[in-house]
Formats: sequence, C-alpha cells, structure tokens
Amino acid sequence: MSGPKLNPDQQIACNTIDSSCLVVAGPGSGKTKLLEAKAKAILTKYPNARILAVTFTRDAADELRARIINTVGNEYADQIISGTFHSIAIEQLQNARQMPRIISEPEQHIFYEMAYEQVKAEMCLDDLPDEDRICLQDAIYLIEGLKRRFEPKSPAPVAARLLEVYNSLAADKKVIDLQEILMRCVRGMRSGTVAPIAVTHVFVDEFQDTDYVQYCWLYEIYMLLARAPYSRRPVYTVVGDDDQSIYAWRQAMGYQGMMRYIQDFSAQVITLGMNYRSRTEIVRCADILISNNAHRVPKRFDAHNGKGGLIQIQRFPNKEAEVKHIASIIAQATRTAPGEHTYDIPKKEWAVLARNKWLLNKMETALLSFGIPYTRPKGESFWDRQEVVVFLGLLRTVTGNYNSLDQVLTWSHVPGSALAALRQQLGPKLGRMRTAEVNMTGFEAHVTAKVAALQNALRGIKSALSSSNDELVLCLARDYMKEQADSNRAKSNIDLAAEAVQRLKGTLGRRLAYLTQATKQTEATSEGGVELLTLHGSKGLEWTNVVIVGCEEKVIPSEQALSVDPAHQHSQDAIAEERRLFFVGLTRARERVMLTYSIDKNERSRFIAETGIAY
Repeated sequence: MSGPKLNPDQQIACNTIDSSCLVVAGPGSGKTKLLEAKAKAILTKYPNARILAVTFTRDAADELRARIINTVGNEYADQIISGTFHSIAIEQLQNARQMPRIISEPEQHIFYEMAYEQVKAEMCLDDLPDEDRICLQDAIYLIEGLKRRFEPKSPAPVAARLLEVYNSLAADKKVIDLQEILMRCVRGMRSGTVAPIAVTHVFVDEFQDTDYVQYCWLYEIYMLLARAPYSRRPVYTVVGDDDQSIYAWRQAMGYQGMMRYIQDFSAQVITLGMNYRSRTEIVRCADILISNNAHRVPKRFDAHNGKGGLIQIQRFPNKEAEVKHIASIIAQATRTAPGEHTYDIPKKEWAVLARNKWLLNKMETALLSFGIPYTRPKGESFWDRQEVVVFLGLLRTVTGNYNSLDQVLTWSHVPGSALAALRQQLGPKLGRMRTAEVNMTGFEAHVTAKVAALQNALRGIKSALSSSNDELVLCLARDYMKEQADSNRAKSNIDLAAEAVQRLKGTLGRRLAYLTQATKQTEATSEGGVELLTLHGSKGLEWTNVVIVGCEEKVIPSEQALSVDPAHQHSQDAIAEERRLFFVGLTRARERVMLTYSIDKNERSRFIAETGIAY
C-alpha cells in the first residue's frame, strides 16, 4: 500500500492511531488526503481493523470510501464502512428489527399541519398578541428544533405540545422521520436493544456540523464497544473546523461540540494550518477577519502557494450597477475574442456567491443579458420561479402563437372546476379569451373578478400591440401580474424579470426568443460557466476567481442577526456565525476575490473592514 505524501502536521495526525484525536482542519488543508493516509497506517499496523467513516451526505461518504480503498487496496474493501449518520443508524435499527417505514415529505408536512392546527385550537394561539402568534413555518421550526436538541430541559409549552402531537400522529401511522431514526437508535443503544456498529476506528468528517443527537450517537458507540462482548473501545479521528461552523440554525454544535468531544473522548488536538488552495493575500485577510471571533480553537494559517493573489473591493451606486459590472468583468476576462459574445469559462474557474438567493437572481439576469453561460443548483434558477414562468408565458401569448392563459388563471388561484367550465367555452387553453366575450353566469364572484382582470389586461395589451409599443406591452403585463401576485417576493421577481426583458435589444418577440434559447443553454452547461451559489452552498468547494456580491450591513451580516439586542449573547453569537459564513466565502478562492457592495440602501459590511484590506 502506498499513501499520499503528508506535511508534518498531517503526519502527526496520521500517526495517532491508538488514541482519539480532533484534527482541526482549516480551509484547503488536505483533510481527505490525511484520512486516506491514516486508513493505510491503521491497516498496516492492524490488518484486521474495521474503519467506519461517517459524513453528512451519501455522495461524500461514497467518495471518501472510494479514495480510501484506492489507497489501501481492494483487499480491504470489506473493512471500510462508510455512510451518513442516518444510513448507518437505519442499518442498526434494521438489524434490531426496530425500523418502521420512513415518512415521505408530503406526509410529514401533513403531520406538521395537523399538529399545528390541533395545538392552535387547544392553546388558543389566535388569541395571543400579534407578536406572540406563530405560523405553520414557526411550528415546523419549533418541532425540528426540539428534535435536534434531543430531550431538552424545560421546553416552551407550545413547542413541547407541538412535538407531542406530531410524535403521536407518526406513531399512529407507524412511520418515522429522519431525526427520529437517530434518537431511536441512541435510545436503543442505551437500553441494550440496538447493537453498535462493531468497528475498531471511526472517522468523522465535518465534525463541527454535528448536532447533539448525532453527538450522542457517536458517544454511545464509543462507550458500548468498550464493554463485553466487544471489549475494545474504538479510536476516533474527527475532522472539523470551528471557523467553518455555519449551521447554528440547524443546531450544529460547532466550537462547543469540539470542546466537549476533547473532554469526553480524552482527545488530542492536532491543527492543520497549511492551506493548499489560496494565495497568501487571501489566507492573510481571512485569518485577520476570523480572529475577531472570540470562541474558537487557536490556529495558524499559512499559504502553500505563496503570494500572487488579488483581493478587490468595489462600491456601486445601486444593485443594478453592481451586478452589471460584475458581469462585464467576467465577460472581459473570459471572452474568446474581442467583440465576440462567446466565452470560455472552464469548470471551477468563476463563482459568484451571495448571502441570499435574491441577489443571485439579480446576478443571473445580468449574466444572461451578456450571454455569459452560468449554472445554478437544480431547482434554484430564477427563470424556474413559478411567477416568472407565468409572466413570460403571458408575454409569449400576446406576442405570438403561444397560449398560456389557462396557466395564468391557474397561477392566480382560479379553481380547477371553474377552469374546466371556462375551457368548454373558450377552448382547451382558453385561446378564444383574447377575442370572445366570456359568459360568467354561475361563476363565483372571485372567479369573475379574476377573469375580468385578465381580460382588461389583454385589451390594454392589444391596444399597445396595435401601435407597436413593446415597452407598454411589457409594463401592462408586469402590472397585471403584480396585481395578482400574493407575496412581495413574487412581485419583486416579476419586476426583476420585466427589467431583464427590458434590457435586451430587438422586438419583444425576439427578446423572448433569446431568453428561451439562453435559458436552455444554461441548463445544458454542466462542464463550465459561472457558478452561482449562496455562501452556505459554497462550503467545501473552490474556484480560481470568487466574487461575493452584496457585502452590506443587513445582508452579510444579515438583518436577522443585527435585529437582536447588541448587548445580548445571542447577538454576539449571531454576528460570529455571519462572520464565519463570510470567512467560508473568502476561502473558496484560489487566486482572486472581488468583494462588491452598493450604497443605495445599506452601509458597507463591517466584515470588509475586518479583513484588513486597504480600500
């Protein structure tokens, strides 16, 4: 077996085979390479060892196992067990014949709704002052929060009752959710009805993201294997970075969990401070930034690749100017030839990161107007938003042979029975609505109002079309859609879509045709293009060039983090979490970071000053 070459810190961690350790692995520090080498070292010394590798996603688990086996050889494949917390716990429960059916997401949502409605009636929640009332989403948050805390002391009465009703509904149907799987497994190991996974060594990746239930699961395995009939306590290697703990809202234990692990497992602390990803300038700024957090494991950062990095800070009068400039910078850097609108953007070359998806929507429309290829995670594209799809469908309907009027009315909450009756009058897709009078006898008042609103909009649009006034057509369609929208977010997205169409050149029909072609091209671009991700979604990834857009107060740090009383500990914790998130974004870059902000609504983010960059 030949293993990867290690630096001195990695070698210390690799050689710690007979006692548990915490490996504090900073960004780009080669933690996976370490785990490969450590598996080799363990199997060299103990050929009969069994190694359990635990991660948070199935893909990560499969990749880690494949890399370890590639290093140690296929003959050891049966001795390498990998999986997520949940997949391994499911196997334990199945072996103990205690595994019921896993609840589906639609079922679970129904149980959440039922629990919420029952508790709302029982505890007269609607009679509470406005500031104390809770909505369904609040109820879901309370239920999931209690589950992650696992047997919390003195939970709030409303939260406790919500969880009690939810658990009762699940028990009646003999189903189990993902969080309950781990709790049931922990209880089973404590009572002796569920056996631990029989292993000699345990690897845990991204340990800072573990919640209390996951921690209890790891601890019970550790304690049980020390007893008969196993009689050998496993050796743990947990790898994590408290500076990259960005899931407090999911009850991740972060720094506190790492400190508890050191105590409970008598673990040695080994720090990997060499960054093999980023240039010195980027590493230094990230180090200065994160040093503002009080509760963290002391560590040093060094850049293996040395100097040569670039960090830029740019200010803009408004968000439109900001995203347009970013698109133009990327266009200049990636254009295949002067004056051409074709671009060469290899995979992992460019990323634009943002604190929220709304900023990425703005960025997406700017890139599309330049014709720059880009990708977003599945289901997150701005152009896939329902209100945007319906808006563009309405424009295509009034400018061509396309017909989506039934889709428009469906979106505006006209019931299916009413639509069926309208289709009998006006054809399968209500195509005759543009020219024929509609007989609304027998329809409910709100349906009549919806149809009348659409017909009025169509008449105005028809008039604008007769005078070839494409801009007026666009405005009338936008205004109609916004009147029918049922949320401010939907209205904002309709405005953004209208602005994107307005920025394009040519007739309205040609602009819509361009949008159709361009969005299809982005769907097919899997081997390259600018990657658009939230800061949370960027964790674990890297690019040559990284832009963080919207570096403003009330964005990063978020308005929610700033809304807590500054004197309260929760406020300090919330700001520290946002700072870690900004740190994650900075350390995704290999060569270049661009931090941008606009001054029309918010002040520049405090985190820019905290990087120590002169601007």
